[in-house]
Amino acid sequence: MEHTLGPYPLRSVVHFYKFTGLHCASVFGLVELVGALIKMDGIDINDRDEIGAPLLWAAKSGHGALVKFLLGWEGVDPGRADMWDRTPISWAAGSGHGTVVGLLLGREDANYDKLDMWDRTPISWAAENGHKAVVKLLMGSGDMCPDRSDKWGRTSISWAAENGHGAVVELLLGSEDVNPNIPDMWGRTPIARAAECGRGHEAGCNCYWDGKTSTLIHQTCGVEPQSRGVPRMGMRQWWNYYWGARTLTPIHWIGGSEQQYPGLPRMDMRQ
Repeated sequence: MEHTLGPYPLRSVVHFYKFTGLHCASVFGLVELVGALIKMDGIDINDRDEIGAPLLWAAKSGHGALVKFLLGWEGVDPGRADMWDRTPISWAAGSGHGTVVGLLLGREDANYDKLDMWDRTPISWAAENGHKAVVKLLMGSGDMCPDRSDKWGRTSISWAAENGHGAVVELLLGSEDVNPNIPDMWGRTPIARAAECGRGHEAGCNCYWDGKTSTLIHQTCGVEPQSRGVPRMGMRQWWNYYWGARTLTPIHWIGGSEQQYPGLPRMDMRQ
């Protein structure tokens, strides 16, 4: 079988510890089979395999009908997290399943603002993957902070900017709760992230950038285009160029290091 579960091929997940028939049926959204399995003796609806519980698998896979069915079952825990502390709504948001996100938002016990092991929220995952409708839905709930920083100091707009999701960036900029000038732990602001991936794309790096995100941030909020940041590089380059690299700006990523800072070598973004 070649069915894919996000980054996990089914042929590998079936070997996960405690991955039962109930988990497998949830992956494929088989409502009647899930209902029959739940009624069997000794079956725990919240039983977690190596990754997560049946509801999490259904939410991650985008099976709205099954999620609705499971939420109506007595004793189900919609906020039960997986091995990475990600909840069903976190996976649904990151995968762009708006219907599932809406169903989970209707439950007070969905634990929808829980931080995962990287201190990231559902909005952060949705923004990184460019799911504008989901980001809007989560922001409209009124209970989620779109500007919360994760363990790397990165916010939702930082993730969206780096991946070139201009529509999501524009949506986030429309919120008074979002500050586009917050630097991450490397000192890079969202506009620096956008500019960096623009140059990375031109150099053949596997980045996704439409060439407009950094301009959008600058024009909308007047973000300082000379905001400082550290470039993406390997560990060896990090140690060699750390002190000088701290002064690099978004202009560096667009124009090249020789012209902006003749004392620094051009970084190979593909390393």
